[in-house]
Amino acid sequence: MTENEVYGISSALPDYQVAFHLNSSWHCEVLRLKDVEPGELNSIPYTIFGQFDFQVQRGIYLLTNKRHRQFLLGFAKPFDFVLYFQFQDPILIKTCINQLKTIDNIAMVKGLGEVSQYPLLQNIIAKTNHENNPYNKG
Repeated sequence: MTENEVYGISSALPDYQVAFHLNSSWHCEVLRLKDVEPGELNSIPYTIFGQFDFQVQRGIYLLTNKRHRQFLLGFAKPFDFVLYFQFQDPILIKTCINQLKTIDNIAMVKGLGEVSQYPLLQNIIAKTNHENNPYNKG
């Protein structure tokens, strides 16, 4: 597991339900973090779910809502959310991902992403197949 390993989530569920399932799988409080820096990215509607470590003043972003600026993963259609982990325990991440895969109406697509200074993904490259993606059936 590398720091830039990410997962795309295809789901018809609203963001708060996806956040609830993520929270249940992650066993931590999910916070809504807002990007307050000026710039073009602020005009793009998105929601970030994550934790913040106040001791080291570092945000750990878990989920980014990309409904209004979606990416393509290989032959997969655009997905609804980007899920990526920074500075996290690989065992906990694997457990969380495996639990999310078992939830109805949530499909996972694994990829690699480059995270810029903003909590947004610039590039994603598909690394696995998408046979479980309900939005990739036709």
